[in-house]
Amino acid sequence: MKVKRRFLFVVALGLALGLAGAPAHADDFFVIAGGGPSGKVLKTQVFTTFNTGAHFYLGTSNWAKLDNPQWTYTKLSPTSYLAITYRDTIYGTPSWSEYQLRVNNLPSVAGADGAFLAVASGWHVSEANGVWSGLPKGDLNLSIWHRQFSCTDCAQGNGGFTTSVTVTEIEK
Repeated sequence: MKVKRRFLFVVALGLALGLAGAPAHADDFFVIAGGGPSGKVLKTQVFTTFNTGAHFYLGTSNWAKLDNPQWTYTKLSPTSYLAITYRDTIYGTPSWSEYQLRVNNLPSVAGADGAFLAVASGWHVSEANGVWSGLPKGDLNLSIWHRQFSCTDCAQGNGGFTTSVTVTEIEK
């Protein structure tokens, strides 16, 4: 009987400690990164542009900023970083056409040739992810950049599908 009481006391104590240890702000959301910085999600915002037709660009082998689409994201903290997913429908023939999202004209921390969408001879729905750190608090410009290698027919927003950008701001 003594062992049974002790067992019930330990179970009750465990339940009491478990319930008392619950976070005070249950609505907070945290990112636990595998290999990157973890932190609290401050804001998530989705930008979309419904494409009524493809935007055709020939360009060169150097990255160049497209006139549209562009969006403005208002960053809440000077010390946070942005994790961004760019999803688009792209086309290129007969060779490579590449598209990249940039923030304030800067590529992701992966560098000038990182986190971009590419197509060679065809039509693709593609997605790229990138991280931007060291950006100031306030309004930031999100823009799409393009380059191509022997592409004679290059298109972004192909097929009338939606271009989307999902921005997640994370405080380290």
